[in-house]
Amino acid sequence: MRKLSLCACGFIAFIISALSSSAYTDYSGTMDDFMGINIHSVYWTQHYREGNEDIDLSLGFKWVRNYLRWDVQEPQPDVYRFNDDDFYGKARWLDEYYRLLNEDGFNIVVTPIEVPDHTDSFYTDMTPWFTGSKYLPAEGGPGDEPNHYRERAEFLAQLSARYGPTGGLSETRLETSDNVQGLDYVRYIEGANEPNQKWRDEIWPDAYYGQWMNAAHDGRGVIRDGGLPIAGIKQGDPNVTHVMCGLVENGVDLGFLDQTLLSAGRQAYDIINVHSYFRNSHLNPTVEHGVSPEYYILESGLDELQKTIRWRDENTPGTPVWLTEFGWDTHLAYNGTHSRTYAPEPSQGNYILRAFPLLKKIGMDKAFLYFDFDPAAGSPKMHSSSGIITRINNVTPLRRKPSYYYMTAMSAMVGEYTYEGAHIFGEGTPEVYAYLFSKSLTDQVIMIWCRERDSFIDNGTTLNNYVFSAPYMIECEQVVPTVDVIGGVSTNLSVAQSGQNDASVTIAQLSETPIFLKITTSQAAALNLSPVADAGDNLEAILPDGENTIDQIIINGSGSDVDGTIVGYQWTQLSGPSANMQQANTANLTLSNLTAGNDYEFALAVTDDDGAISRDRVSLIVADRQPFGGNRRSIPGVIEAEDYDTGGSGVAYYDSTGGSKGWYNRDDDVDIMKIGNAPGTEFYIENPTPGEWIKYSVTVTQSGLYTLDAKIGKFNANERRVYFEIDGVALGGIFRPLQTPTWTTFYSNTGEGPFYLEAGDHTLTVHFETAGIALDKFEFIVYDPPLVDSGNYFRFNNPNPNWQSVRVFYDTKWNDDIDVLAGGNTHLEFYITNLDMTLVPDWSKVKVGISDINSIYSDICIADYVSGVGSNWTLVSVPLSDLTAGNIIDLNHVMMMNVRSTSAGAFDIGIDEIVFTGGTMPFVWLGDDHETNPTSNSSIVMTVEPVGGIGIDAVYDEAPFVDAGPDDFIRPTLTSYTFPGAAEDIEGSITNYEWVQLSGPVLAAPMSGQYAAEMTATFNTFGTYEFRLYAWDEAGQRGEDDVTLVYEDTGGYISMEHTALNNQAVTMRYNPDEDPVNVLGDLSQPNDTLEVHFKRFDLNSTIDWSKFYVLMRSSASAMISANVGAYLNGASIDDEWVKVSIPLSEFGGVDHTQLTRMRFQSSKAGPFLALGIDEIQFTGGSKPVVFYGDDHTDNNFAPFQSDMTATFELTNGAVDTAP
Repeated sequence: MRKLSLCACGFIAFIISALSSSAYTDYSGTMDDFMGINIHSVYWTQHYREGNEDIDLSLGFKWVRNYLRWDVQEPQPDVYRFNDDDFYGKARWLDEYYRLLNEDGFNIVVTPIEVPDHTDSFYTDMTPWFTGSKYLPAEGGPGDEPNHYRERAEFLAQLSARYGPTGGLSETRLETSDNVQGLDYVRYIEGANEPNQKWRDEIWPDAYYGQWMNAAHDGRGVIRDGGLPIAGIKQGDPNVTHVMCGLVENGVDLGFLDQTLLSAGRQAYDIINVHSYFRNSHLNPTVEHGVSPEYYILESGLDELQKTIRWRDENTPGTPVWLTEFGWDTHLAYNGTHSRTYAPEPSQGNYILRAFPLLKKIGMDKAFLYFDFDPAAGSPKMHSSSGIITRINNVTPLRRKPSYYYMTAMSAMVGEYTYEGAHIFGEGTPEVYAYLFSKSLTDQVIMIWCRERDSFIDNGTTLNNYVFSAPYMIECEQVVPTVDVIGGVSTNLSVAQSGQNDASVTIAQLSETPIFLKITTSQAAALNLSPVADAGDNLEAILPDGENTIDQIIINGSGSDVDGTIVGYQWTQLSGPSANMQQANTANLTLSNLTAGNDYEFALAVTDDDGAISRDRVSLIVADRQPFGGNRRSIPGVIEAEDYDTGGSGVAYYDSTGGSKGWYNRDDDVDIMKIGNAPGTEFYIENPTPGEWIKYSVTVTQSGLYTLDAKIGKFNANERRVYFEIDGVALGGIFRPLQTPTWTTFYSNTGEGPFYLEAGDHTLTVHFETAGIALDKFEFIVYDPPLVDSGNYFRFNNPNPNWQSVRVFYDTKWNDDIDVLAGGNTHLEFYITNLDMTLVPDWSKVKVGISDINSIYSDICIADYVSGVGSNWTLVSVPLSDLTAGNIIDLNHVMMMNVRSTSAGAFDIGIDEIVFTGGTMPFVWLGDDHETNPTSNSSIVMTVEPVGGIGIDAVYDEAPFVDAGPDDFIRPTLTSYTFPGAAEDIEGSITNYEWVQLSGPVLAAPMSGQYAAEMTATFNTFGTYEFRLYAWDEAGQRGEDDVTLVYEDTGGYISMEHTALNNQAVTMRYNPDEDPVNVLGDLSQPNDTLEVHFKRFDLNSTIDWSKFYVLMRSSASAMISANVGAYLNGASIDDEWVKVSIPLSEFGGVDHTQLTRMRFQSSKAGPFLALGIDEIQFTGGSKPVVFYGDDHTDNNFAPFQSDMTATFELTNGAVDTAP
């Protein structure tokens, strides 16, 4: 077998056809399924090669994340080089590369980078055809709508279609020269990389990024045409998983995840993805180096990754969270310089091994090391030496670092095992960590090491003669990772009290390098898992006015234990002046005598009923933050930027540069400048550094809706960003200031709104995401919705008496998914006027409606709410309950509004100020205060179809209504199915149809009637198939509908009938010769459970399951029975197959190594008809045994109807075979 190998050769040879199939490998939740590595192999100088220099990555990892150069794979528009086997002699043959990765057992995550916007000097036929930029890949616009990402969405769709598992698209959807699809090499695609790199001027705005996600996910909002047949990952293959672009800063600190979700209007991704590098610069910028994973994740107080997981739990529960980049550099220059993530090579290896189970423990779903080899081993730049393989230059051999050898040991020892949890978690001095992995309760592995608590880095800590105990242990293999042996060095440790409850081994020395103990026990024994301590979130307390200390603060902690109970709590103080601690032996700690200007840290230790201890820590900042001048700023009102609170750095403000460059009489580091030199001249804050913030103590005088206006200067064309928070909640979205002619010219910038503020005292924080702005002041204004039109409106001119309509979108066409119920809204209100009183429409036939994300539509008649409409603006108020009365419309996900004439006659009317109201957060759908079009709704042309803005005379043509037919299923007796599609158009005719397959196995033959209303599909593979029917009308409008067909494989089964109140039974043999069979499987790990599937095909009769039995017989035993009803566990058996599991211990007298017969017996459980019995198997051990079913291993009788009678006999009952 070929392996993914890193070698020093400069050529590549592929000899296997790219079209041969390779299967995706399911590692079923093992550590192999969790641990991944980033690879750049195909784009650097490593290649596949047979030879002594091969370095096999598959010995350490089974998942890889591959940065794919888009510019190389699509060097010209719609010209793809996926299967180019002679690409300048370089390793660019992607089909073969991915096939070989799959063959070696790797699962692949693909991350396209490098947009084709430049000419590469090597690739002479590449052209800079792309009009976007590297970091904001938008074309045809600024990037604030999905259609601005057409080219990238198209590339992702073609990539997904080719390498995804499904196939089945019409060839008209494919742009590759060979039309290959469904190779099943890649099931995960990440659209781009690190969109929120705040250190760049050209950052991807979060609101724009949400629009990009819509385009990348499934092409929502991307206009498809002849030059763009599919867009987005899901249009290429619905079974390819969309991984969010990896976010720096873990996505939470800047609110990027929040804003992306809000902008997209939905969850347009399948997996949350973040990057995090464990470095001290996050904690102490004056000393930059890498730190241990325990310090960074547990002891630093940052909790960055934990915040990501908590965000997921609160906003998108169940969505996996991946960490796709973490790592440490190893290069130390002769002059002592190194990167911010530096660790010596042995420490790098230690940290990597210890990071994987710790990341698993805090809730990560997958983690990828960055990365395979050093691209610039002699450079002190970040990432240059973070590989597990290195070399001095391009002509020297590759060298495995200790981390490579360490990972081969880890993968060999725990790769096929399941992570169970921490057995020991930071106990003792030095503290010991031990993680538990298992295949069964008799086959377990412990990963164990020690370190000095609170140490930033490894310092050589060891612990000699450590005694490790495991109940009933009889064997213990110790594997020690070394710097030069693949798989580590193995020795067998002597087990004291072997096989006893207090069995133990003595480990000569624990160190900072984990070792592995493979434990074999004489009987099933679960090792205790360490409890979990939670000291709560870090806190900030403000000193009360006029006080020197804080009298009381309560820190709420907790503890939990998955396999026991918490029996003890103990709080200790780690740092800060001595505080009074009360109830220190309970979960909740009461503190007093806390003084201002100090940082405190406390630790909570919890103990479980097995004596295991776990710790967590919490920090508390006591700040003497006071309003500037002694008075809180009032809302509503104007707040001068320079009037932020007192209290100093880290309390009232954060300034990363230090030292004020300004003029204002404040003794701190904030850069405050004067606008001029005249008396009474105002001040402003100038050019803050990204990440800085300032705080204000404010009082909201009355609860209600507000808008926010900020006076900001921006003296260049680059995008700048600032945002405002009240008590941690963002207000008005991200402000992107308008460009001004000078630093001291301030333009008004209005945020999104309105937003709701509660009366009372609050903390306002201003966050500067970028440099390059000057902040003068900002004003909170009470929201006053207009009662008359003061800006644009749209005009619906209908000169004809027929059906005509206009669609009204919130933002851009088909890119809306709006929760109009937010804040408890109860009514839809809008204003309407008759612009031509010589035309009087029939208002009972003028309707206003709403459509949700599922295309469910509901409308009302104008005449039901107003008696007449004249030349003045008339308010129409509609209870939302009227719109939901007839249809179950989802008002949490509104896509479109519609104004239509159903033969209302000729008219010329105006409509404006469409607002959902009645709650605390009125929502402006269209009008002067539209959140994204605030300037008199100047962008009304984007929200109304057809394009035209004021004075819309063209009339929208409704898309056809399409019905692909009902969802259905067929059994194996059929091989084809005809879908009864249909379509109608209310104001025209249907001109074209097209069926496409969205998902499922490849059809046995091309679709018959693909371009007609009715379509026939032929199948030869069982599975679930999804199809879509498109229909076009004479105006080119298109409608669509989806349908699902399940082609179900049930094989044969037994149908048992009991037509009398007596005892009737069916007796089963394993094969026709009644040979005894060993149903325990592997006797070293024997099966312990019988599984049987039941299904009632006749629901008119009932079965008393307390009188229904399963019996077994071996060569030397009588029939032994077990009652089925006792093992239903509350489940009911109806018209779906239900699995019933019965312990083999119920059949105590049966020799399960010599089983000859089974019987299913009704002891007056009936009468009943058509009870299905199928898939009888013995499980629970390492080798399941199928006694009867589709996967019968000894013969083919079970799956074939004609042979089923050879394996059972009738015993006073009616038995039949059934397909």
